[in-house]
Amino acid sequence: MKTIVFCGAKAIAEAVGIHWRLLPHYVKEHGLPAFKIEERGRWLALPEDLHAWVERMRDESLKR
Repeated sequence: MKTIVFCGAKAIAEAVGIHWRLLPHYVKEHGLPAFKIEERGRWLALPEDLHAWVERMRDESLKR
């Protein structure tokens, strides 16, 4: 079964290769497409959004 949504900071961070404690920083400073429905809720992210973000970060780092 295909993943519909990543739930939790650790799952999202693992998917994009960062430490889970840095997730809020990457959301705020680098536009990582993760969100919370409620302020104290769990982090959520769509796989296709994370994929697009990683590709954009790759292209920026390679100056494409």
